[in-house]
Amino acid sequence: LAYVGPVKKPELQLGRTWPPRPWHHNTTTRTLTFTSTETKTTKTVTTTRTSTTQTSTTQTVTKTTASTTTRTSTVTKTTKTSTVTTRTSTLTMTTTTTTYSWQTDPMLSRSHSIYQLTRKLAALRKSCPALHKGSIKFRWVAEAGSNDKMVAYSRIYQGVEIVVAFNSGGGGSSTVNDLWLDGYAKAGSRFNNVFDPSSSAEVRLEAGVLKLHFANGLNLGPGAPAIFVPEGQLTAFDKDIGISLCKGKSVETDRLVSMMV
Repeated sequence: LAYVGPVKKPELQLGRTWPPRPWHHNTTTRTLTFTSTETKTTKTVTTTRTSTTQTSTTQTVTKTTASTTTRTSTVTKTTKTSTVTTRTSTLTMTTTTTTYSWQTDPMLSRSHSIYQLTRKLAALRKSCPALHKGSIKFRWVAEAGSNDKMVAYSRIYQGVEIVVAFNSGGGGSSTVNDLWLDGYAKAGSRFNNVFDPSSSAEVRLEAGVLKLHFANGLNLGPGAPAIFVPEGQLTAFDKDIGISLCKGKSVETDRLVSMMV
């Protein structure tokens, strides 16, 4: 959110615009696919129980002779019986396999505020050449003290300047009355906020400095963005997406928007 264009570490040089010339990028289309794998795991548990039964039999034999002598013999027989019991348990776990693209990902909430904002910014960047090809120049926020959370910069490409401002957060809202511009816009022309058609600013020339003036001040809450584009460069507000796009939008922009419904 803090940076709409491509990322590049700035080299701080006084009196120069970073980078000194527009950036050029190749466009690459990527398709994301998510896959979960099905696995089956079988675990076998065998339990063995052994019981032993011992049986003893005693036989007594008595023999009597004529001389009144008695002999007694005892015979003992022991029988052992063993019983083995085996029980087998089987446990099977199954995971279902599903393959889907990010557009149909059931875990991606289309109603979430982050998704909605990403959809708007992706479509806007695709439609505005200055946002993906232009040079960048950070702007000084004139009102010091109460605006230490406000960040603003311009993206400039082929004579078209787009101003981006946002509250970096940290508690409380932030207000600014003027933002400096380069010499591309004409005094008296207007810039509109792509997120809110009722929010606009007038270009003024004061003491030789071109400024974007907000009559009632630009007030942004924590984390809130505002992107101002010259009025003549914008299409009508798109209620389906919730943003105004640049007139330079292409078939690729429409395709991107339809993919992120």
